[in-house]
Amino acid sequence: EAPKQQSRWAQEEFGHAELGNSLRSERLVDMAAAVLRSPGGLITEVFSESGDREGAYKFVENDRVSVSEISAAACRAAALRAKGLPYVFVPEDGSSLSLREYEGEAERGVGSVGAYNQKGRGLHVMNSIVIDPLGVPLGTFDQQWWVREEKRRSHRHQRTLAQKETRHWIAGMLTGTEEWTSVNPDTRL
Repeated sequence: EAPKQQSRWAQEEFGHAELGNSLRSERLVDMAAAVLRSPGGLITEVFSESGDREGAYKFVENDRVSVSEISAAACRAAALRAKGLPYVFVPEDGSSLSLREYEGEAERGVGSVGAYNQKGRGLHVMNSIVIDPLGVPLGTFDQQWWVREEKRRSHRHQRTLAQKETRHWIAGMLTGTEEWTSVNPDTRL
């Protein structure tokens, strides 16, 4: 019964993702179900069969797979789960992902994280989730990733909104709200 539930959830969450090709959407659903069956931080930990691993690598490396559409599909799924509710909460929280750099490794497209004097490297992320009035999580609202600039050129009070990291919070709310209202305009955020 568990594999059926995992497949059902994956279909509900990502089955309507518009990735330009039905095979890509099917691959996304299959990959999401596989991650539920065997959670891991690496593709090699999730997919034991070489064909499945190869398909997963091709999927994540495919420039035609839109990360923003995958996120939008998750938001629409949460909006469908909230149908009939008068309102939901959408807390938003930022964090960072620290990535170790190995000596001699080429630049990986990361920026500074943590205290500047510690010279940490990684990515920043802003997550927004949907929670029903009883506190039950319904899904993802939006997720924004960015690389922090190496050096701040001006004091925060001198920068415009477009130059501040606050713009990512706003972008997450605007993107999520657009997807949400396309599916569930009656449930207040």
